[in-house]
Amino acid sequence: MIFVTGGTGFLGRHLVPVLCQAGYSVRVLTRDASANSWLQRYPGVQIITRDLLDKDVIKRGIAGCRYVIHAGGMFRFWGDERAFLETNAFGSEHVMAAAHAAGVERLIHISTAAVIGQPDPNLIIDESYPPNPADPYQRSKLQAEQSAIRYYEDRHLPVVILRPGAYYGPLGTYAFNRLFFRDPMRGIIMQINGGSYIIFPAYITDVAQSILAALDKARLGEIYHICGDWISHKEAFDIVCEEANIRWPRLPI
Repeated sequence: MIFVTGGTGFLGRHLVPVLCQAGYSVRVLTRDASANSWLQRYPGVQIITRDLLDKDVIKRGIAGCRYVIHAGGMFRFWGDERAFLETNAFGSEHVMAAAHAAGVERLIHISTAAVIGQPDPNLIIDESYPPNPADPYQRSKLQAEQSAIRYYEDRHLPVVILRPGAYYGPLGTYAFNRLFFRDPMRGIIMQINGGSYIIFPAYITDVAQSILAALDKARLGEIYHICGDWISHKEAFDIVCEEANIRWPRLPI
């Protein structure tokens, strides 16, 4: 049995089917009951409707599971720092504590390549590159990473940290799917800092398959980047607009 947080989010919509097809039994934690209907196609999936702040529910959900995939969290382009910390940092600690108490074989902690911040594009950006988070979301995700590392080093929790890049692909309606695909189709092209802002793209099905592989192939205590080469916002917009034959004015921000 695998306990999956964030099982009905953008990543979860791709991850849960991959796990089921691989023969795993899945128990999903989701905070939005209205987003669960698609799971009816997978009758063996168990659903728990709560959020990451409910420590008792998380503890009961993880009990009896061999693996935990912690993919739940809060993502926004901006927001209150405390709200990000409560969900992404403190909520992650609840998952780690419950996983440790349950004696799971492996916890896959889903972080983000965004903890790197805006690195020098002339350098090789690998897992040894020092994080430099620049906003509340990035700082909260790095704090969760640091907690995971402490649990591994001090309590021997068998954890692997994955840092996917900016998700894009089918079923996505927010974040980079919206910024680079949906908005340009509607004639809205926003250029942050003249389009110089860089991202590390990650196709959503590749991320799901990487998580599956990490269940038995990744080394414990390691951090893995799951993304392609960096690309600037301007380059991403140029590619999308050329492929879709879009000619719209661009709004600098």
